[in-house]
Amino acid sequence: MSERNHPNSKAVIDRLSRISDHVDSIKQMVEDDRDCSEILIQISAVMSALSNTGKVI
Repeated sequence: MSERNHPNSKAVIDRLSRISDHVDSIKQMVEDDRDCSEILIQISAVMSALSNTGKVI
């Protein structure tokens, strides 16, 4: 496998790290039995963040 160093690699890695943290927070919200509408809003935010990360890639 060849190694690539895309100019946006750092930005993508940073975004994915934030998304991962956000997903962990959503998991905690579920464990804390938070309101479903609040959880769905956060899931939507993660989906948007993933979409935007895909655009950077």
